[in-house]
Amino acid sequence: MCFYRVNVDARSVVTVQYGASIPTRLWQLSPDAELRMVPSARLAEALGGADVLFVYDFSSSALRSAWPAADALRWVHVAAVGVDAVLFDELIDSAVVLTNSRGIFERPIAEYVLGQILAFAKDFHRSGQAQQAQLWQHFESEPIAGATVTLVGVGPVGRAIARLLRAAGMHVRGVGRTTRSDGDFGEITSDLPAAVADADYVVLAAP
Repeated sequence: MCFYRVNVDARSVVTVQYGASIPTRLWQLSPDAELRMVPSARLAEALGGADVLFVYDFSSSALRSAWPAADALRWVHVAAVGVDAVLFDELIDSAVVLTNSRGIFERPIAEYVLGQILAFAKDFHRSGQAQQAQLWQHFESEPIAGATVTLVGVGPVGRAIARLLRAAGMHVRGVGRTTRSDGDFGEITSDLPAAVADADYVVLAAP
């Protein structure tokens, strides 16, 4: 991976920190900003003079070691819901604004969870193997309607999962810090051992 930048007549300098993959569709910012693309290992080289840091490599803690180079930074945005990896005392105590991507991932994650449940219940792996072997094999699969799902974590992601699974006919119970009634989950309990004891599926959606 290399460090490269696009120099334009810019209002702001935006550094994009990436890891194994490079974000796409950011070049449309070029007319309004100097866009710097840099791998996490070389973040300090592109942080000096930057107004904005977009942390696409959201599991990286590179910002901590590169922080001394952040001489003009005003805003850090993380391409994830959780921001734990980029939190450290100097950032917390600074005037730099830190934001996350809440509202972006809830529905895609919910669809992924439903897809995994369907893949397990319908044994897609077995069907795929039979298809590759060019075999027709009849086998029984499990219905998901009426199955019980214990969902640990009742935040925005957990709620999106609960809504989609309930729409598919599944019984969903949430596990949170307090026991209470809830429109999305039906019930939320703080008793994790009891909640998983009779569950057909357990989904972990906690921070």
